[in-house]
Parts: sequence; C-alpha cells; structure tokens
Amino acid sequence: MLRTALGLVVLLLPLSVRCAELRLACSERLGCFVSLTGEIVQGDAARLRSLVVRNAAESRATLGLVLDSNGGSVSEAFRMIEVVREAMLDTSVDDLGLAGVRSRRTCISACALVFMAGANRWYSPRKGDRLGFHRPYFRSDLGEASAKELAEAQGVAMRRVRDFLFEEGVPATFVDAMLNRASNEVLWVSSSDWSQFRRRAVWFEELLISKCGLPPKLSNEALLSLTDAEIKARVTKQVELEGSAMECGVRIKANARSALR
Repeated sequence: MLRTALGLVVLLLPLSVRCAELRLACSERLGCFVSLTGEIVQGDAARLRSLVVRNAAESRATLGLVLDSNGGSVSEAFRMIEVVREAMLDTSVDDLGLAGVRSRRTCISACALVFMAGANRWYSPRKGDRLGFHRPYFRSDLGEASAKELAEAQGVAMRRVRDFLFEEGVPATFVDAMLNRASNEVLWVSSSDWSQFRRRAVWFEELLISKCGLPPKLSNEALLSLTDAEIKARVTKQVELEGSAMECGVRIKANARSALR
C-alpha cells in the first residue's frame, strides 16, 4: 500500500525531466562533499551511494551532501535519506566555500526532506539560501484512481512526511502550518524559523552522548555561583570534552562510510 500510495504522490514544483547532477566538491579546509543540483529522480539514491562507496575505496572521505534542488520524487527522496543516514552524511543548503559550488542555493520540497536527514545540517538564510517545504500533491499522470485511492494515497504520504519531519526535529507548529497549506504554496524557513530547528539529528546527538561522552550544555544557572577563574576553568573543560566528542564522532562517521555497500 505504501509503495502504491507514494507512486501517486510527488514532491515537486517545476515540471522537469532532467535528473540531478551529482559531483564531488572539495576544499582543503573542509574536505569533500557531494554537490547535488537539479531534480531528484529515480536512480539518484543509487548514484549517491555509488559515489560515496567509490570515494571511500579511493581513501577520500565524503563528509556530506550540498543541496540545490527544487525537489522531485518523494519515494526517491526517502531512498536518498536511507543513504544519507547509513553513511552518516552531513547536509547543507550553504555553499560552505567549496570551489565550483554556486553561492546561493535553494532546497525545496523533496530536497528539503533529504536535507533534514543529515547528521549535522547547515543553512544560511541570511546569505540568500532558501529552504522550503510544501504538502505532497498528486502526480499529473495519476490515471483513473478512485476518490478512495486518492484519499488513502494522500493520507499515507502526508503521514510519512509529517512523521519524518517530527523525527528530525522540525517544530510541530511549522509542520502543521506546512501541511495545512495547499501543495502549490511553499512554506519558507526564515532565520527565525531556523533557530527553532534541530541543527543536529537526534539519533546522532544521542550517539555522541553514548559513544563519545558528549557533555550536557553549560547553563547560565550552573555558572552563576562560580568565580571568574572557576567559570574559565569550566568553559575550558567543556570545550575540551566537546572537541573530544566531535573527534570521536568523525571516526564513527568514517567507519559508517567505509561499511557502506
């Protein structure tokens, strides 16, 4: 039922037949990322997996996925999400200063779902980048489907999108607002909205806590009764613990990429 339902529904704004361009973009400071530009279509998830696997075999780490897409197939987007999670890739709607990557990027619809799968996520609305979500809508070639089939298909797609976004830390108020709008109306993520989104996946944060000793954040309340010297020592220790946890996380992600097949 799920496959049939998602076959009737697509997350796409423009009508296009061009598949996404996937290529490697690297910098000495950040390392290598896969740059995805264009429509997400069937086969893109396999292409992404193949590229990450090949880079690992050539001892080149693929750290993340930089996105610039108006959307595409929702079913393919969820297949790409599986690859992003398996490889523990970061995601970005920011050029990150990578050579050959367009400075202002847009990620809408199915692309936005892939973005939210990242272990860590970068988005810079103040730089002109745009991230937008909208309700799933029917394919133009859905045929002679009955009203019951259409209602079931829309319901399945909306529940899957809603559950995924909740799972990845998108505020419930934002998700509800997006699903209550018509499918041809994009709900853009403003700077204010982004401040309420999770910049790190819940599952990855919990992994850092359990495997790498990521400490809890320092609260203002915990520092109020301390002297300046004690505050400095506490902050220094916090930075050391967080840095060690991040290094541990890098090793875990490298192992995940190496294990990808």
